[in-house]
Amino acid sequence: MNRAERRRQERENRKAAGNTSPGAKFAGALQLYNDGKFGDALKAAQKLLAADKGHLDALQLAGMISLQLGKIDAALAYLADKTRLDPDNAHGYVNFGAAQQISGDLEGAVECFRRAIALDPEMADAHTNLGITLRDMNYFAEAEDALRRALELSPGEARVTFSLATIIQSRGRPAEAIQIFDAALALGADNAETRYQRSFGYFSQGYFSGAAIDDYDMRWQAETFPSNWREFPQSLWQGEDLAGKKILLWAEQGIGDHIIFSSVVPALVGEGASVMVECDPRLKPLFARSFKGAEIVACEEMPALATQSPDIDFQIPLASMCLRRRAAQEDGFPMGRYLEPDTDLKEKIKARMDAEAGGRPLIGIAWRSARAKIGPLKSMPLDMWGPILTGREALFVNLQYGETNEEVAEAINTTGADIYTDPDIDRFDDLEGFAALVDCLDLVVTTSNVTAHFAGGLGKPCVQALQKSPIWYWGLEATPIAFYASVDRIWQEEENKWGDVIAKISALLDENLS
Repeated sequence: MNRAERRRQERENRKAAGNTSPGAKFAGALQLYNDGKFGDALKAAQKLLAADKGHLDALQLAGMISLQLGKIDAALAYLADKTRLDPDNAHGYVNFGAAQQISGDLEGAVECFRRAIALDPEMADAHTNLGITLRDMNYFAEAEDALRRALELSPGEARVTFSLATIIQSRGRPAEAIQIFDAALALGADNAETRYQRSFGYFSQGYFSGAAIDDYDMRWQAETFPSNWREFPQSLWQGEDLAGKKILLWAEQGIGDHIIFSSVVPALVGEGASVMVECDPRLKPLFARSFKGAEIVACEEMPALATQSPDIDFQIPLASMCLRRRAAQEDGFPMGRYLEPDTDLKEKIKARMDAEAGGRPLIGIAWRSARAKIGPLKSMPLDMWGPILTGREALFVNLQYGETNEEVAEAINTTGADIYTDPDIDRFDDLEGFAALVDCLDLVVTTSNVTAHFAGGLGKPCVQALQKSPIWYWGLEATPIAFYASVDRIWQEEENKWGDVIAKISALLDENLS
């Protein structure tokens, strides 16, 4: 067939396609979708909708394709029309709910999934999506019920089993969660993600060897792990004797993780190892001052030239070394003071605060975590701190990073507390200043955020408000994990309920400030 014949055939095909029925046109759009031609399939569905705005199958297809292409607003519009025109179709609500979940409208998603269940109580997908959304909203009890129901309706689903395990773990039942993670692995769940999440179950019970370490090493392949593996030319340390050897401990995760896992450095130096530590540039001067005998380099996108030296015998991620050390030498923890702030800077800050305090105790406060997903779960909003702040003969010092002016002004107005925010310290970027500020205080009261790590590393008395099942390195109330000697922890008695924690902190202050 020559070019002219091909063109004539194409014209005839287009003409024939224009004369087909709506059903045939939709079948053509669906075939394009099944062939992976998403853009062409969307255009075909849109062309069908231009002729018939109420074509239900085309609305559904256009919505799902738009969702896959990342066109969230378009997907929401198509799927909203689908449910409006077809209100008795449970599948339509599940799809619309999935789009709302991706858009961040979790409450709207929950409403859709509940409507789907009302229409079809036996639809496992609706229960699954409801459970996962409720988990993301920190409604763990309801999420657990929904996922258990999903598994009753569709046993043996690896993804649902995995999700149930994460919820059980979030509810503070790590031994049970480990069993369910095991079941998820047997069903074919993602090996890296499942084992990474399972490691937290071991750690939160105080187990730091064997399977726990092996599982945590899978974090680099896990989708939810926030750091990327960094390439260095040296051999990965496998437990060899480090006396007289040089090892690179390289940066991973956030500022708080840098601080807690760097607690291993003094012991390694004391045992004769030559230690290089790669860390966040904001921590470099603090670490250089604190870890005498260790070489500190700033972590940049491209590793520093010093980290490539052939004089370095081994390298290992910072957390991996700390956890292996903890497993091998339990009496090395909890750690006392191992961070040393700038003395001159501390004196200047202390003079400013003493002038404000007039002899009253200095109590640092922090109430929020900015971490994605779990940040709201860890945060104890300042507007709940009335019993802690009201009527105290103390100067409260704002340690919370981020924008806090409105919250602090409202707390002062509501409680009458004297809350001081040092105007010369950027509590996010100026970590030299922040460390010196924390070291000036008599007491720190904080939630699970970077402030607790600074207080612990500086050996400052600290009272920490924790959710019922916090990040693994704080432990559970039944099995607390002591990384920091100076941090006293108070756990929620009920999920998402801070009242009992606030009452206990208030009673503590009553006793110590009387």
